[in-house]
Parts: sequence; structure tokens; C-alpha cells
Amino acid sequence: MRKRLIPKTLFPNKRGGGMELTYKPQLQIGPICLGMSRADARQILGRQWTEFKKNEFSQSTTDAYDELGIYIYYDVHDIVKGVETFPESKLAINGLQLFGKGLREISVLLGGLGFQSEETSSGINFLNGSLRFYAPDYDENADAKVESIYVVFP
Repeated sequence: MRKRLIPKTLFPNKRGGGMELTYKPQLQIGPICLGMSRADARQILGRQWTEFKKNEFSQSTTDAYDELGIYIYYDVHDIVKGVETFPESKLAINGLQLFGKGLREISVLLGGLGFQSEETSSGINFLNGSLRFYAPDYDENADAKVESIYVVFP
């Protein structure tokens, strides 16, 4: 039986809309934790979500919290397996705001913190692929702006 991991605080954006998320590598992003159930995630976020299948091969549905700027992906047992963030989420890693920056700048900033990068055709991955930065124009422009950041939980 899995232990329930429910964080005690959210970091709401005082201007309304998104939320300020912090990332703890492979453990937590904002209030969403490794091992958290769909029911717990929905309860803790307490906002309107839209449930959808990402594609025809998906074995489980995804919860989209558009107002917060996050998608939460689940495994077939409804346990969080990843979180995709968008600019509204205001994701920060070690205090660094990352949206609005180009991939080259992010690579330098996170490299300075000891994060090793791996380039892909659509972005840069860190931490053995558990932290993925997506910029659709990256293959043409190393300064392409990040459109989403995906965090994979092991």
C-alpha cells in the first residue's frame, strides 16, 4: 500500500490564474508529489480540470488545469507519473524562473547548478530525462523559447 503524500501548502499566484511552482528533483513539483494519486492531486489543486487522452495510445487520461498552467499525467493505477508545465505555472528551479528564456540560456543556468544536459531535436533534457524542456523551434534556433517543461516521476 502506498503512503499518501499530500503537501501542506500551495503557492497561489496572487494575481489570479497560475501558481508559482517549485521543483524538487524527482520528488515534487509544487504541490504534486511522487506517489500521489489522481484523487489527491485533484483535491489539493481544488480547481477546475479537464480530463482527456493525450493520444490514441494513452493507457490513462491526463488532467489539464489550464488556469494553473499544468497538465498531470497518470499511470494505469491513477498515480502521478509526470507533470507538464506551461508559462502560467511560473515554474522555478533553485529560484530561477525558466519560462521566457531561451534553451541555450537555460542550459547555461542549470549547467552552473551542476545539472548535466542532453540535447534532443525539440529541446534539452536534464537529470537523465526526468526534466525535459520543450521548444518546438530548437532544431532551427538554439535560442528558441521554452513552451513547456515536463517533469517525469520515477
